[in-house]
Amino acid sequence: MEKILVPANAQNYKPEILDFASYIAKLGKSKLVGVFIENRQLDTVPGIKSFGGSAYVEEIIQDPSEQKELMQRIENNIVAFNEGCAQREVTADAHYDAGDGLANVIAESRYADLLIL
Repeated sequence: MEKILVPANAQNYKPEILDFASYIAKLGKSKLVGVFIENRQLDTVPGIKSFGGSAYVEEIIQDPSEQKELMQRIENNIVAFNEGCAQREVTADAHYDAGDGLANVIAESRYADLLIL
């Protein structure tokens, strides 16, 4: 095997997922590819509210400081993934995918030999 795909939650990365993935990668001398997925569509869907007998649509505005903090957390998780792979002596690559997580994993898995969920 050449490429093993490991999708991970971009915001809540768990380093323990590397234990099994790195074991398999070492056996096959494969490269681990971490795909950090965030489904922003769930965060940005406005809901219909009711106030005083009238219905209105809630507008969702994301605070720039929250966005900056979120991106910093995601970058830290990608660095932690790469460092974890380096400690386990496994070749690795990681990148961030925003949007439809399932579609991104399916597209990425076309070129992978193994998908570890």
